[in-house]
Amino acid sequence: MHNPIRGPSRLRVGCFASGMTLLELVVGVALLVVGIGGLLMGMPSLLFQVDYFSHAQAALNAAQGQLDQLSATPLDTLWTGPAYAGARGNGQSAPLTGLPAGAQGVLTIQIKSGDLHNPGNPSLLDLHVAACWRERGRQIGGDRNCNGQFDVGEQVDADGWLQSPVMVSTRMGRRDS
Repeated sequence: MHNPIRGPSRLRVGCFASGMTLLELVVGVALLVVGIGGLLMGMPSLLFQVDYFSHAQAALNAAQGQLDQLSATPLDTLWTGPAYAGARGNGQSAPLTGLPAGAQGVLTIQIKSGDLHNPGNPSLLDLHVAACWRERGRQIGGDRNCNGQFDVGEQVDADGWLQSPVMVSTRMGRRDS
């Protein structure tokens, strides 16, 4: 094309324009800054969750081990033995092992009759193990003072079981020999 005032046109307008405008560059950098800032702000929360889940896994392993020990004990020993008198009442404590250094906790063992027809001499027991621990100044679990026993104001459900994010339960029946 020839422009009589300026001479031949050397600029082609249309599909061959390349490069980024200043506005596109500013928007792109702003999105990048917001994204990286969001990741950095979320890191402490993620690190906290990693610690919580590692402690919860250690507590779950300890609670399952304690429940396995209880399941290996004869039903009559659990129901009438003096070693489990606390577990039949307000709960009985057991050590919570496997927590990392700096965290401390306890397992609460509860044993109740699962036999509705003969609760005094049951052929079925409900076994429940709940974990409670302290980490970074926070109390995890329904046992407020982490002593393994029920006290006034602690979190129990309608059936009287201690509430905790880590709890395992089973039923144990009388074995016929």
